[in-house]
Amino acid sequence: DRKRIRQYLHTTMQGICRIGHLDFLNLICNCMYIKITKNIVDAAIAGDEIALNLLRDMDFACHHGKHMFLGDYETLVLIKEQFPIRFPSLSKLFAHLSTIGAIVNTLIWHVEFSLDDKESYVKEEEGQYTIVISRNEISHFQAFNECHVLVENLEDIQMYQHILDFYKKDNGISKIRTIYYPILGGGSTTAMVLKQEMETRQSLVLCIVDSDKPFASAQMKETAKKVKEAYDNSKYKYNTKFYILDKVMEVENLIPFCIFEKYCTPFENDGSKKELYEKLKIIKSVRDYDEKYLDFFDFKKGMCSSHLVDESLENTNREIIERVSSELQMPILPNSDRYKRLLELLSAPELNLGQQAKEKIINKWCMETESYISGLGKEILSNVLKSCSENLSKVEKGDLSNTQYALYTEIGTLLFNWTCAIKPNE
Repeated sequence: DRKRIRQYLHTTMQGICRIGHLDFLNLICNCMYIKITKNIVDAAIAGDEIALNLLRDMDFACHHGKHMFLGDYETLVLIKEQFPIRFPSLSKLFAHLSTIGAIVNTLIWHVEFSLDDKESYVKEEEGQYTIVISRNEISHFQAFNECHVLVENLEDIQMYQHILDFYKKDNGISKIRTIYYPILGGGSTTAMVLKQEMETRQSLVLCIVDSDKPFASAQMKETAKKVKEAYDNSKYKYNTKFYILDKVMEVENLIPFCIFEKYCTPFENDGSKKELYEKLKIIKSVRDYDEKYLDFFDFKKGMCSSHLVDESLENTNREIIERVSSELQMPILPNSDRYKRLLELLSAPELNLGQQAKEKIINKWCMETESYISGLGKEILSNVLKSCSENLSKVEKGDLSNTQYALYTEIGTLLFNWTCAIKPNE
């Protein structure tokens, strides 16, 4: 079946990479690519300006290695015969056809262009996704643009690049090229940037945002909600894919714990920064108890009393805090009646407070006054990236928690699908 064929061909691809097949290193497996279809070439031969302009843009993008381009035998022969001078880079694809033919079935995403006047759309069939861009949209889409990767902060993209590198290494395809243009969302304004990217319709856009959930069953917070709403309400979404870190709180939860240790351990005997080392020791006791508790741990602020307001949290987080408090002589958790009483006061009808307003008051009251397990500071991601970039590039599967490995695979697959490209012509 398709899945077994894909796995077989993927294994074959790894073997080719390992024995150093140089032509193959210019090509892509399991990635987004733009498929050149015969209907477009036929229209170009007939003088259709839209088709000719599209092939011109694809030839430029192929020359500069912005995407992967491929077509079937008949189509590539036709380009080579009809447009050897006008579209020289596309004409050269024919020489690679035999090399990449064996791996076509491993491709998951690709773009096709249609000369119909229908709306553009995404078609899914047996795990294969086709972005079909119609004649009406071809004039907007700029094939010479690499994929845009939209994140909340540009530091996030550095972490996702390490995840992509890990994914390629883990799958034996490190030499395959990826290229993208990072876009800064700016946290709360990410949804606005995504909306603009969708409306301009010029590029393929992959958006990755934090869920900011304090626990697994919690609702995602405002940034993620707004991104989803922007996508759901947009008329133009065929060129866009968004991904929310639903299985963790935020990107900091994807940092392997050994990297936190690598960063903090040198501070053990540093008077000015020893506190950071001591904080990590406490977090480590939580991890040693059960690594899953770190999936939604706030590495910047720590685990605060505000996390205990929701009763669905109490059983899990109370257990962590009581255990750590007992082992490390930390302050014992206050009586939860205190929090229930606060909720009662804020729920008084005369106050007429919505859930969001109540949460804001609770968070302010709690986070500014109490923190039972301290975090590592709001700059922890930036500091780790600056100090431990080389260590992050050497992360192995055994360094990751089960949740992290699953997400490295999901995110890596997605990034690889949307950002792979052929090698530029020299």
